[in-house]
Amino acid sequence: MVASANFLSALAAFFMSLGVLSRTKRGVFVCQLLDSLTLGVSQVLLSSLTGAVSLAVGVVRNFVILAGKFTLPIMLVFCFLTVGLGLIFNTGGLFGLIPIIATLVLTVGSYYAEDEREIKFVAMMNLFLWSYYSFMIADYVTGITNLAVALVFALARAFDFSKWLLGTMKRRRGGFRLRKL
Repeated sequence: MVASANFLSALAAFFMSLGVLSRTKRGVFVCQLLDSLTLGVSQVLLSSLTGAVSLAVGVVRNFVILAGKFTLPIMLVFCFLTVGLGLIFNTGGLFGLIPIIATLVLTVGSYYAEDEREIKFVAMMNLFLWSYYSFMIADYVTGITNLAVALVFALARAFDFSKWLLGTMKRRRGGFRLRKL
């Protein structure tokens, strides 16, 4: 069972990596859907009901997003479903709240994100939460790959931000110049 779960976790990490590389909002959500679906089955094999339920809510949420029906009231319904079902199936005590929090972060972030960069940023924060949870339930494949993807994305995001900042400064001032005091 653990070997099967780890294989599925590696496959889920592959889907998440594709999502980070995607250049469209739709592509990011399709990859997240595949990641959540695959990782949900892995969580069931590892007896993590809270994780599996949170991921199942995430799968349905991503279908709704892809259908273009993700409004504020629907987002709130998904938040209540995540908390309600997560607490009902929580077998990990306080530690079992991590998948619930991670799913809430992604749900709210998906609603407010305006482009694929913002969605990827929210997904990166989500990956850190899931990585910690994965290490705690001995799903080391997911923990390591999520952490690696999140760190690579964080570095890419930092580089992209600095490139944008440099471009903005060059346009405004004609390049960098030291001001005389």
